[in-house]
Amino acid sequence: MNKIEECIRQYTRGDEEHIIRLHNDIFHSSLDTSRWNWQFINGHPKGHSWITLAQSGTEIVGQYCSMRHHLNLNGREIVAGQSCDTMVRSDHRGKNWFTKLATTNYETAKEDGSRCVFGFPNRNSYPGFMKHLSWIRLFRLNYYYCRLGYRRVVGMPADIILRYFIKIKHHVNRQVYIFRGIRDYEITTTEILPLDIDDILRQEFKR
Repeated sequence: MNKIEECIRQYTRGDEEHIIRLHNDIFHSSLDTSRWNWQFINGHPKGHSWITLAQSGTEIVGQYCSMRHHLNLNGREIVAGQSCDTMVRSDHRGKNWFTKLATTNYETAKEDGSRCVFGFPNRNSYPGFMKHLSWIRLFRLNYYYCRLGYRRVVGMPADIILRYFIKIKHHVNRQVYIFRGIRDYEITTTEILPLDIDDILRQEFKR
């Protein structure tokens, strides 16, 4: 039986189709080519992001990405990358891809002028960043929320009333709720923002 070759390499044009498919399978998202290109290739005027891939045979099975950002440090421009969209296919986990991909990614970004990497890891990935990649926690972020309103659901008068009670409830235990009355509606929490969140907020703020 021939052994399947595995390797780590940098993104090349044409890989985006496989990256997007992997992203949608793992995160159950609806990422498309135009959004991906905007975020990682064409979104920053000073260059593309740094994308490192894990390949098994002819398949891309993992990714570590540093999305390009230029920071302001006391008036001095610093080239940096934001760690995001780290993923490894379920049947290829346990092979230390995470650490290998990240280390290679940092080296490539550094050679290209990047001076730091930052991110906002979730509970699952935080220990790996701290233990294996020597990250330093700078601070804990405060929690903010944006109330989009319920007027589309219950109408303007009821929405005004709900604002008052929801504000009180939020200050008590940071839980948001809605009265059940005309119809049943449920509010759920998630660690993953919808890909169209920008469009949702833009439409809401126009009203």
